[in-house]
Amino acid sequence: MSSLAELPALVGFFSYSREDDEDSGGKLSKLRERIQAELRGQLGRTKADFRLWQDKTAIAHGKLWEDEIKSAIAESVFFIPIITPTAIKSHHCKFEFDSFLAREKELGRSDLVFPILYIPIPALTGDRWRQDPLLAIIGSRQYEQWQNLRQLDPSSTEVALRVEKFCENICGALQQEWLSPKERREAEARRIAEEERRRQQEAEIKQRADEEERRRKAEAEDRWRDEEQRRLEKEAKLDATKDSHPGEPAKGAWTITRGQVVLVGSAVAAVLILAGYWTYHWSPFVPRTTGLFDIHNNQDATGRSIGHGIVNSVSACEQNCAQSVTCGVFAFDTRDRYCYLYSRGAELISNSSFISGVRR
Repeated sequence: MSSLAELPALVGFFSYSREDDEDSGGKLSKLRERIQAELRGQLGRTKADFRLWQDKTAIAHGKLWEDEIKSAIAESVFFIPIITPTAIKSHHCKFEFDSFLAREKELGRSDLVFPILYIPIPALTGDRWRQDPLLAIIGSRQYEQWQNLRQLDPSSTEVALRVEKFCENICGALQQEWLSPKERREAEARRIAEEERRRQQEAEIKQRADEEERRRKAEAEDRWRDEEQRRLEKEAKLDATKDSHPGEPAKGAWTITRGQVVLVGSAVAAVLILAGYWTYHWSPFVPRTTGLFDIHNNQDATGRSIGHGIVNSVSACEQNCAQSVTCGVFAFDTRDRYCYLYSRGAELISNSSFISGVRR
């Protein structure tokens, strides 16, 4: 990054009306020479690498005027228009002004036009300047008031002091940090490349996250299918055992002996005796809590069964469920002393003949 003041060859454009210059005895040309000398000194330039372009001396006889103006504008990095009623009506002056505005935009700047109001323009004192494209640009820029100096000799001290101050403003603008069109294109290309790289990184991160999510879901589905397959195989084996030994309890089921029949009868009698006490002290649907289970009266269970068999009491049914790591719910049928074990997630349903327990 550098500044316009550091360009190898520095050129400015002095735009004026030839008629105004001729009628003033060449004062505008002398003013251009004074400004050029002051700028050269303030910028530390030489006559070889700095000039303030003026068409009176720069355009050779016979050459196309617009081509020469375009060529001069393409080299210029600042613009000094002399504003007079004649100049703003001149096609040539408007062409020069419009050409440099395009050049200023190409340079990426908006502060390289330095108007000098040389002869009063009535439209600039009101709001009418906003309606004229050229005056709108002049009115929006900070222009130098020169009406009271135009009758003075350009070499006078008063004019020299104003020229010095005017040139300081130009030097300040030229010495600001600046990127050339090539550097701006390169910076823009780097910005676009960086944005593209960032978008690709975000897309890759999202893709990896999506793939990880799909992998977790697939693994979960595989585990569920494996567990379901093992459950079906276990149930199939249990059914096959029942079919191969009709009338005998299936393998894994609980059995009862003749002696146990007597015990069961006694237990039933005891239960019937205690039924009144149980009914009196326990609400039918409010659960009570043991060490591992919440007990629900008048509640059956439904879900994936993992075992069943005859037991002596609710406590025995609860103990069988507690000893199984896969048992989450038990249901005890008070009519036939039958115990049913279920996996976790089984649901309770109302049934006055059952007492159920849910693992806490």
